[in-house]
Amino acid sequence: MIRKYRNGILFCLLATLLLAVGCGQSSQVDTEITPGGEKDEISTQEVAESLTDEDAKLYIVAGNDTAQGMMTFYNISTGCQEQYAYTDGTFFRDKYGDMEPVSSFLPGMVVTLSCRERSIILDQVQLSSEAWLYEDVQEFELDPEKHIMEIAGEKYSYDGGLKVYSGEESVTLQALTAGDILRVQGVGRKLLSVSVTTGQGVLALSNTGVFEGGWLSLNHNRYYRITANMKLDLPEGDYELTVANDGYGDTTDITISRDEETVVDLDTLKGEGPKYCNLTFAVGDLEASVYVDGQEVAANEPVSIKYGIHRVEIDAEGYDVWSKRLYVNSAEATIEVALEEEQPEEEATETVEESTETNQADTAVTDALQEIIDTLKESKTSESSLTDSYLSNLSDVVDALTGN
Repeated sequence: MIRKYRNGILFCLLATLLLAVGCGQSSQVDTEITPGGEKDEISTQEVAESLTDEDAKLYIVAGNDTAQGMMTFYNISTGCQEQYAYTDGTFFRDKYGDMEPVSSFLPGMVVTLSCRERSIILDQVQLSSEAWLYEDVQEFELDPEKHIMEIAGEKYSYDGGLKVYSGEESVTLQALTAGDILRVQGVGRKLLSVSVTTGQGVLALSNTGVFEGGWLSLNHNRYYRITANMKLDLPEGDYELTVANDGYGDTTDITISRDEETVVDLDTLKGEGPKYCNLTFAVGDLEASVYVDGQEVAANEPVSIKYGIHRVEIDAEGYDVWSKRLYVNSAEATIEVALEEEQPEEEATETVEESTETNQADTAVTDALQEIIDTLKESKTSESSLTDSYLSNLSDVVDALTGN
């Protein structure tokens, strides 16, 4: 029974080998017709080759939750979304290696990333040096049937993996309009991301003294550490602006207009202070320890927390530690915490067993290949050049599998 199984493996491997030896490589070319009748040839091989092995590690920023310290990425090589955490120790860099604020990593930006060993905590996020970037693109044409975008007279292809964003929202390519201003990134002749930036204005902060080192929030989803008389480039639109630091803070509505500077005097948001929030950490029936800035506080009961940014950790036996940065800027609030159970340690053992089974399967294949080689050697004649060719190819496969 085992011998029949091996012969079946050998037959499949031998047939595959013959097909590989007998097939040549071909380069397909898609011929695109422009509205003017001229042909523009885009080699699919050229596009594929532009995504090198290093580029296979590229990611596209899909979301940046600065309140929770979480970033979401689209993995270009797998086509899947992945989420990672970051801390004050995570490095954010431009493509030249210089430091950048985390808030500048917007949806659509093409990056590389690395994590701390055996964790989902980001060690570094860097703008890709391999991807080109076109900013303030106003002249573009789309050909959805041929999957072509023309930018300033140059044609670029795209596929189903193209990511399109308007501000921080994912949209379809059909949502683009002639009046949009775009940020476009890609590799070679292939588009990877398109972001609608439209117009931009400037937010300028004055009288920042009390709030320096604190945090500014826009629409409760974009957060910035406040520095002296800071300025921010922002997409035009309406925002709810909140500031908080060391017990002081308030909220106001602002409008950012294209190519204009909007000034906000933070003295008008200081108010009387310090202010405190009656904050409750709801953990249910769990016997959990709650720590705010390293100091233990009661769970499931209101505690007085000063306005500003605080580090919160919640620990319960049998559960992963819950750790977040919390932006406090209201008179009272309840945080419902859902802890995740720790993963069982048996997973590591299962991985080892799977690896062992794989090695046994590899050994069975190499033994079977060697058996057919020996059989062919015994039966071949001096005039059988075809058999010599098969023997040579099969021997190369055995050497590759065994590492010889």
